[in-house]
Amino acid sequence: MQGLGYLRTYATAFRYPKTGGRLPAAIPSEKFDLASDVLRRLIDASAQHFPVDLDAGDDVPAGKTDPMRRKSESRSLTILKS
Repeated sequence: MQGLGYLRTYATAFRYPKTGGRLPAAIPSEKFDLASDVLRRLIDASAQHFPVDLDAGDDVPAGKTDPMRRKSESRSLTILKS
């Protein structure tokens, strides 16, 4: 997610025009395509981990709520418990 920090600039860019009423330049299409691909993969990985039906309504809960862990984090937790 840290690699997508540049999107913050565009999050409010059109809500707050520049002085003189000018709008900022739109995000370059290659940056948008890259961000869109990364976000789609993050959403898909989250939906798989939490068994979420992305086509279901808002009233359908996730299949599990255990936090996601990186493999290195889970190993370090195992070492701490030993």
